[in-house]
Amino acid sequence: MDIKNRTVSFSTHSLLEHCVNSSTMRFHNATFYVTVQFVIYAAGLVPSYFFEVLGAKDFVVFKKLAVYAILLIVLNAVVSTSIVFILCV
Repeated sequence: MDIKNRTVSFSTHSLLEHCVNSSTMRFHNATFYVTVQFVIYAAGLVPSYFFEVLGAKDFVVFKKLAVYAILLIVLNAVVSTSIVFILCV
């Protein structure tokens, strides 16, 4: 048995196809994709909120909005990486 000449090929695309074939996983896929789209939509609204707050020069609301924006960014990252992780575990 010659281990040196063996190569392991890893294809993410084929791995995801294998993990997505069951109907339960399709339902979870749809749920996660809708969640990601909602988070992206909410993050897209944040700049208009910043314009309103900056125009009003309201520092208290600005701090709350900055925390909200950071939480949306973190939530987007967590949900996006969870899709790949949960689908293949």
